[in-house]
Amino acid sequence: MDILITSTLLKNGNISSQKLRNMKIAEIRTLLTGKKISYYDSFSGTGDCFVIGHIEISGNSIRVREEKNKGWGIFIPKDIIKTLLSEGMYMNINEIERCRVTETWKIIN
Repeated sequence: MDILITSTLLKNGNISSQKLRNMKIAEIRTLLTGKKISYYDSFSGTGDCFVIGHIEISGNSIRVREEKNKGWGIFIPKDIIKTLLSEGMYMNINEIERCRVTETWKIIN
């Protein structure tokens, strides 16, 4: 799939989940590099927000950082990447000891 077409489809909200599922890391890099990402974890109260400059595969996640080897970065599970790219946000809700815990990833254009 042409990366320019993929970018246009994402902006217009017309990309199918099948196309996102089959995306290669190079396409994901093109779509995310230069975008601002925000992450918040309500359990630990940690969060981060920066412009994505480096993307790598790390096990079952995609790790994004401001610069290569700078900071810890944000880990995005591979199974949520299609939703994050198509909707711009993903929220994971869990319960730990009867407390609601959320993790939120947002792509800010």
